[in-house]
Amino acid sequence: MRFPSAKAWVRAGLASTFVVAVQIPAATAQTLHVMGPGGAVEDRYREYVIPGFETEYGVSVVYDAVSGTDIIAKLEAQKENPQYDVVYLVETNVTLAEDLGLCAPLEPDPVFDELLPAAHVSKFSTGSTITYNAIVIRTDIFEQRGLPEPDSWLDLGKPEYEGELVLLPPAASATGMSTLIMISRALGGGESDVTPGLKYIAEKVRPNLVTIASSASKVQEMLQTGEVGIAIISSPRFAKLIADGLPVKAIRPKEGAPTVMTTVCAVAGAPNPELAQKYVQHDVSTDAQKGFLPGDNPVNRNAELPEAEVFSGTGELIALDWARINADRDAWIEIWNREIE
Repeated sequence: MRFPSAKAWVRAGLASTFVVAVQIPAATAQTLHVMGPGGAVEDRYREYVIPGFETEYGVSVVYDAVSGTDIIAKLEAQKENPQYDVVYLVETNVTLAEDLGLCAPLEPDPVFDELLPAAHVSKFSTGSTITYNAIVIRTDIFEQRGLPEPDSWLDLGKPEYEGELVLLPPAASATGMSTLIMISRALGGGESDVTPGLKYIAEKVRPNLVTIASSASKVQEMLQTGEVGIAIISSPRFAKLIADGLPVKAIRPKEGAPTVMTTVCAVAGAPNPELAQKYVQHDVSTDAQKGFLPGDNPVNRNAELPEAEVFSGTGELIALDWARINADRDAWIEIWNREIE
């Protein structure tokens, strides 16, 4: 399967949406629409953010999930008549959304003073959570086959993992792109040069693949069913699998685990602009963030999570230079499509 470039995804008008409908008991019912990721990320907002918002404002929330740059595509297609009020974006796409004029300026509120410095993204967007990507294995499959646990991004190319691996492509998500970057880093490249990573994946990693998945939710599902024994997924997704009792283990490789921040903004020209701003403020409040699963790092400094071991490995968390990555993103995706897909 070939994946289009980031720009092609946006222009395609495909939608991966996370929709929340809010109805205010008044003469004219209001519906607040919110887009964002699905899977475990969707579960996070359904369980910890939305209920409190419903209670505080006397509204009901209807949720609709999508993924990646599809969100931007749908917003851009509706730019003259927006149907959505709030959007969640990973930091890889937030600059594009702002450049396209899709986010409204944030209204000042004291809650923003409680946030980590890294969460102050721009005058349009605020960080919602900070997650990271790790190598995740099915421990039962590894035990049955006597496989060694990986401790490096380069271990994805070990021949003993043949028929056990699933990857996301760099066009589909931040997870797919960060995997390419981390393999490149391990080989002396990085955000400015992914040639080593592309070559290694084509020659060493590709023979191990069961498939290249179209979405992070699909990767999560394949781990759940035991269709694969090893994958790269984000911390909220593997934390959910662990919390559900699945025999999985998350490993932060020795070269490090890349972080990805999810941001939130009110949509420019939103049908319910005031309520959209209130939702953004609620999202980053202590009450909304203190219930997150381990693996989801809140941006509110007052929202402390319970201690829990959800990973192993020696790698530190690493913030990638997404501005630098995005400068060459489309060219790298074209090479991936030509040489790996």
